[in-house]
Amino acid sequence: MGIRYKLIITLVLTGIAPLLIAVFITHYVGISQRKEIVGNTFQQLSEKARDNIRTMLTEDIKSIKQLSVLPATIAFLESASLKSNKIDTAEVLKIENRWKNLTERDEPLKQLLENELSMTLKAFRSVEGSFGEILVTDKAGRLVASTNKTSDYWQADEDWWQEAYNKGKGKLFLSKFGYDQSAKVFAMDICVPVFSKSKIVGIIKGVLDISHLFDAIENIDIGEGGKVVLLSDNGKMFVSRDMVPISDGTEKYMIPSQRLGDSGWFVVSGDDKPNMMVGFARISINKPDFQLKLPWSVIAYQPSKNAYAPVMKMIWFVTIPGICLIAVFYLLGLYIARKVFISPLSQLIYMTKRMADSDLDQEVVIKSKDEIGELARSFNQMASNLAKRSSLDNVALNMLSNLKLSDVLNIVVETLRTTFDAAFARVWLIDVGDLCSDCIHVDICKNKDKCLHLKVTVGAYARDEDYLRIPIGAMRVGRIAEERKPSLVNDLTKDSYIHNPDWMKREGIVAFAGYPLILGDELLGVIALFSKRPISDEEFKMLGSFANRTAMAIQNAKLHLEITELNQNLERKVSERTRELEIANIKLRKADRMKSEFLANMSHELRTPLNAIIGFAEILRDGLCGELNENQRSAVIDIYESGKHLLQMINDILDLSKVESGKMELQLEEFSLRDALDEIQSIIRDMVNKKGLAMQVFISDNVTNIYADQVKFKQIMYNLLSNAIKFTIEGSITVVADCDDEKFIISVQDTGIGIEPKNFEVIFDEFKQLDSSQSRQYEGTGLGLALTKRLVELHGGKIWVESEGLGRGSKFSFTIPKIKIKQEQEALVESHAHEPIQIQARKAHKG
Repeated sequence: MGIRYKLIITLVLTGIAPLLIAVFITHYVGISQRKEIVGNTFQQLSEKARDNIRTMLTEDIKSIKQLSVLPATIAFLESASLKSNKIDTAEVLKIENRWKNLTERDEPLKQLLENELSMTLKAFRSVEGSFGEILVTDKAGRLVASTNKTSDYWQADEDWWQEAYNKGKGKLFLSKFGYDQSAKVFAMDICVPVFSKSKIVGIIKGVLDISHLFDAIENIDIGEGGKVVLLSDNGKMFVSRDMVPISDGTEKYMIPSQRLGDSGWFVVSGDDKPNMMVGFARISINKPDFQLKLPWSVIAYQPSKNAYAPVMKMIWFVTIPGICLIAVFYLLGLYIARKVFISPLSQLIYMTKRMADSDLDQEVVIKSKDEIGELARSFNQMASNLAKRSSLDNVALNMLSNLKLSDVLNIVVETLRTTFDAAFARVWLIDVGDLCSDCIHVDICKNKDKCLHLKVTVGAYARDEDYLRIPIGAMRVGRIAEERKPSLVNDLTKDSYIHNPDWMKREGIVAFAGYPLILGDELLGVIALFSKRPISDEEFKMLGSFANRTAMAIQNAKLHLEITELNQNLERKVSERTRELEIANIKLRKADRMKSEFLANMSHELRTPLNAIIGFAEILRDGLCGELNENQRSAVIDIYESGKHLLQMINDILDLSKVESGKMELQLEEFSLRDALDEIQSIIRDMVNKKGLAMQVFISDNVTNIYADQVKFKQIMYNLLSNAIKFTIEGSITVVADCDDEKFIISVQDTGIGIEPKNFEVIFDEFKQLDSSQSRQYEGTGLGLALTKRLVELHGGKIWVESEGLGRGSKFSFTIPKIKIKQEQEALVESHAHEPIQIQARKAHKG
């Protein structure tokens, strides 16, 4: 939406606002007042009708109560009660069964309807005229008198009788509205107990014809769509004596809430029902001798739209003239918008679009001195500032990419002169040394005091020599450096820190602006410019931004030179160090190879005589050279066991040497992991039994054949199991084998001495045993776990240990990858050897 339409809409809304406010106030106040008036009126009507109905009901109840205290009534019931004691239940049931077929000429109905009390009841009904039926029962519920034939003879099983009898205590009871089958009218029951000497002797029930109650509400007129009705608590509505009540719950939404009190008014709506104004008054009776809260209310209601009709008519009287005013405001706003706003704003929009297309050289013609003219002046100032900022941004990018300080400084002063129209501009620096040897003015400050040195200037000035060296704190430039704060002076005649004021006045120079060049906490220098016109605050802010980027450019140039020198020194040192490392590496490789060859040769040379020693010791032990006594036999066994232990150590050293020298060969084949574990278990069974340990092996159902060096795999398992047996005094050893999609996972868990977490890494080092007193009592070279780790890694797996600490046992686990490709195995082997290892793969055959 264009601005012209927004202005028109604004003017129209300005005109319509009073109308809307007037309509809103009229509607709000009118509806509120009307609601209050109608609500109070409906409440008063409901209360008046309630009072009339309450008076009628009270008189009807008093009539029945007077009938219950007549001496003739009491005497008749006392006599009937005495007779009822002589009639058994069978006789009562016999009468009850015959009752519906009896006529007024048949006994005992004729006797019942024509007895003394019945004649009294008929006379009473005739006088009162509001009761459709009156009947009396004895204390056992047997009908003893009635104005006409009732639907039942036996009344004790009726709810009204039970309520009035009240377990022999008696109480006044009023039923809900309903259709009485005996009386053939819409009625309510008034039930009163009859007492004689504080004991109940019977019950009187008067079936009240409620049609006379409608006299209080029938002729009340409350307007279109409105009614005054009786509403029961279950939602039945009664309007007149001729109206059948609406079905249950139809008008429940109009039932007043208990929190509203005994009378009042409210606005309500039901499902698919219109809003209603409702006044109500609950019907209750409060008399000294009886109090009743009845389940009915008098309701006066009318649809809200009918109740508010006068207010809506008044609102239309306000709205129609208002619409005419809107039309007038619209035409007036259209004219004002075209004449006063749209033309200047269209020109501004055109210029703004030109600026958006990077054409910053724009100027709007100012035709007025009002807000539009001020907007044009602000636009021109903004365009000028944007052009300056754009120029400074481009220069800053050029400076940051230029790593030669002299070029950077020349760019700075030339930019200050052209952008800010300066008479002359200058840059002073601190301690740049040889960085600016080719600047316009070289450093002539020979002493070592802290001072600013003029490095570059542009523009004519009579006495440059006064500014070649400025001590920190001297003159305006020195104070900027000392305070590290920028300075703006637009009247140099009043500035005591400016030298040669007469020449400046003669040249027309009136303003000075300077900024410290600071990067981080380091002061690099000061830039300054002198101008023949005042310098605005916006220009001063732009100078500050440019000074910050100038400091970065100067620092970049310094860092570039330092980095160049550091790179040269570093390259030289790296070259020297590389040569030293190459020489040291050659020596280390030679020493390592000699060590490995020595260990291999030594182990080979030691095994030959050692095998002979073990063999002869075994012959002696077995008595092949004659019988030995116990001492001799014990010594020979020690020789034999020590030789076996030494041979195992030499074999471990030889295997470890082969791994390190790259001469260890893996004979890869596919074999059954279950068979291999069974074989290992049979080998170490004697060792387990000797120590009295329990051993368990669990192999997962998904474990398949493994592809590895079968001999080396058994060596891994033997080393882990023998290690577990050695360090377990009592308890058990558990082997678990499982696998996933990528690897086999085998673990050996024992209940032995355990391992502290700090020793988890070092335990796999060569010749390493734990130094604690608990572990040193066990013999060993510390090569078993180191060799096991190397063999696992040669297969491309990994090994680790878990333990909760000393005395808590330990668990060694390792993995073997599920791979059969020779090249992948070779790559894994090469990562653990100095030289390539030849791997021979063959398929194992069972048979």
